[in-house]
Amino acid sequence: WKAQIFFARKISHLVHPKQNLESFRAILESINDEFSKKTENGLGGADELLPIIEYITCQSRIRKPTMCIKLIKIICDSEMSGAGGYAIATFESCFKNLANRKLSHLLS
Repeated sequence: WKAQIFFARKISHLVHPKQNLESFRAILESINDEFSKKTENGLGGADELLPIIEYITCQSRIRKPTMCIKLIKIICDSEMSGAGGYAIATFESCFKNLANRKLSHLLS
């Protein structure tokens, strides 16, 4: 997942949200391309996708990911349909899941 980590390292709260949206979209498209080469239908669904997204997210060390998502939702609202919206929803779910796991680990 080196190429996807490379894309993710471009994501920052200091970068214009449209560029971040494009990076999120490019990551999902490249993951699907990788799966399409290996399987007939490409990526099966969230059960296969979320662990990969979590790995890429952790390896890339995106700074202030929730701020990036919020800025995209505010500034790029008209571009949130289709692949862009799916990418943002997927990464947002991943960020929340990772935050919840970290919080539960700290509380236990």
